[in-house]
Amino acid sequence: MNREIVLSTLRERLAVPARLFPLLMLFLLPLMYAYLPVDVEQPLGPFLQAMLIWTLGAGIVGEDASSGVMLLVFARPIRRSEYVFSKWAALAVAAAVFLVSQDAAYAAIRMWRGREMQAAAVLARMLEHLTLAAGASAVLVLFSCLIQGSKEITGIMIAWFATWVLRIVGQVWAWPVATAVGEELSASILPSFSPVAAFAGDPAALGAVAAWASTLVLALGVAVFVLSRKELSYAAS
Repeated sequence: MNREIVLSTLRERLAVPARLFPLLMLFLLPLMYAYLPVDVEQPLGPFLQAMLIWTLGAGIVGEDASSGVMLLVFARPIRRSEYVFSKWAALAVAAAVFLVSQDAAYAAIRMWRGREMQAAAVLARMLEHLTLAAGASAVLVLFSCLIQGSKEITGIMIAWFATWVLRIVGQVWAWPVATAVGEELSASILPSFSPVAAFAGDPAALGAVAAWASTLVLALGVAVFVLSRKELSYAAS
């Protein structure tokens, strides 16, 4: 992992005004639920969190490839695996900060409005979002290695929408196979698990840990392989 690439990526991700506005909106929208008088499920919460990560990481590798920046990076003694892991680490850290800060802000607003918040539940949610940040960032880096520019967001959204359609079809037509496939593919695009449940020995949570770890390793491994086979130029189209 290269410290310079991590820091420069973090600066670049937060230096574009066109990216900051949607990030701010995606950060604030879920907080509206904190003002409701009763506790409710956030139906758009997972989608908004996914959009936040995808917006933050749009073009994280593809823009470097299409602009020719990547060729300058590899003019130095930097391995492509080191580049991929550094990009993933930068995105995972930035996404984790956003998601955990969002959880803290939600809890603070609820307590300010006189609602009871269990510290253990808030911590469990934060820990789960840390795993989401790491897992979803790895998948996005893979898509960004496969697709130049910022078009990987279109690709990953189409893939996620396809999993949603599969789940709906399975539920409407009572096809459990379609539902199961949709759920598994969706979990592969946005991998996460509950560390609290895993530490408690919950079998389902332990299975989720294995799925999360395998998805993360596979995504980064394939990303390194794709990047090692990619021909670089100063004017990639």
